Amino acid sequence: MIRLHDVMMAPIRSAPPGQHVVLFMVHSVLHQWTEGGLSRIFAHPDFFTTPVEGFWQLRDQTGLVVAVHDEVAVEHFIHLAELPEVRWCEDLFETSPVWLEDTLDLVRAKQSWRAHKDSTVGAVSFERAVSIWRSKLSSKQEIGVGPVETYGISKKNGKPWPMYANRHTRRYAYVRRSWWEGLAWKTILLTTEALPTAIFKATADLGQSAILDMPGRVTGQGRIEAHILTSLKSAENPNAARGLRESEDLPDAHVLCNNGDGLDNHTTLASAKGSNDLSDADIIQIANFVTPGGDEEIGQYDQLQVINAVFGIRNALRLWHADMINQMAGRNLGHRYQGHRHILAISRTLYDLIESTLIDQCRYPIDRVETSERRRDRKHGGDRAQLERLEREHQDELDHQDARQDRQGWGDLDALIDAEAERFRQDSEPA
Repeated sequence: MIRLHDVMMAPIRSAPPGQHVVLFMVHSVLHQWTEGGLSRIFAHPDFFTTPVEGFWQLRDQTGLVVAVHDEVAVEHFIHLAELPEVRWCEDLFETSPVWLEDTLDLVRAKQSWRAHKDSTVGAVSFERAVSIWRSKLSSKQEIGVGPVETYGISKKNGKPWPMYANRHTRRYAYVRRSWWEGLAWKTILLTTEALPTAIFKATADLGQSAILDMPGRVTGQGRIEAHILTSLKSAENPNAARGLRESEDLPDAHVLCNNGDGLDNHTTLASAKGSNDLSDADIIQIANFVTPGGDEEIGQYDQLQVINAVFGIRNALRLWHADMINQMAGRNLGHRYQGHRHILAISRTLYDLIESTLIDQCRYPIDRVETSERRRDRKHGGDRAQLERLEREHQDELDHQDARQDRQGWGDLDALIDAEAERFRQDSEPA
């Protein structure tokens, strides 16, 4: 480690006076500049020659002048862990004073973790325990997965779908992050997405911030062809993709979706994000409802509903969908456009839910394509409407016939009514 550190520090030590030092690092390391950890002071040339009690000096001397954070993401604004995990770790932290120190001794910490794991149930991994310790998560700051945003609601009874309703019993511990505060003299956060921007507006001191919003539409060419399907469950993604390849005569189209097992030329949404390798390809992207998550994981639904509650946002799920559609469309549209098609497959239920947000946030023009499925539904709908009109006309004719028969049976009913009305008018006039 000392030799590697010497190699890394050589350019800094040999730089002439007055030169600027530029560090390139992953996001988690940059966050530790203010959230703790050894990464910051490890970037100091004197790290291995400084005793632990002098680390505060290294921390002061590694302040940043300008920090540029590329592609700030949702998880960069909140630490989140399931409440039982945090409670188990809190019991662990009480077993040894090693967890009370500012800098964690990993050897002693793992010894105490191993002893606690062997004597209790519900243990978490050592890496997870360290992460919870570093994030300062506490069971005193908990929150539930409330249905803040209307999403996945049954049209029959107005209740959440079972796969989401089951999530509403889960409890989490959370910490709102603020690593950008005091990070540098000037900090620049870059993002093309609407949801991180909304969260930042809700959590940052806007008196000390300037938000530069670029125009919504991206320069360049290309359009999203939206194929709105009657139903599109994630388990049906492979068949939907094959059907679109065949119907649109795009046998080699690259498919961007989750749950695409068995598909060739397929990439998951997470892997495709930011990719520059698909500009020369026709693309089919499939948008599904967010996953609820399993028994031992934080699903997208949980995370986004918690964000709604913590940051006072009411449309985190809709913004997430719009951001993901924009991200996938940007693989071969806009600045990367080379004349290839981009098809969006989405269910009618999901499209109706996010349509207004998508129109407001989409960075590319959207053409709603009338699919063969939609034409069939529209034809059947037209047939039903015509049948209902004929039934109404037939019923009206029957009603008229009944009225005529009634009038014939009563004879001079109209004349009698008119005579009674005239008599009533005369009796009512003042003398």
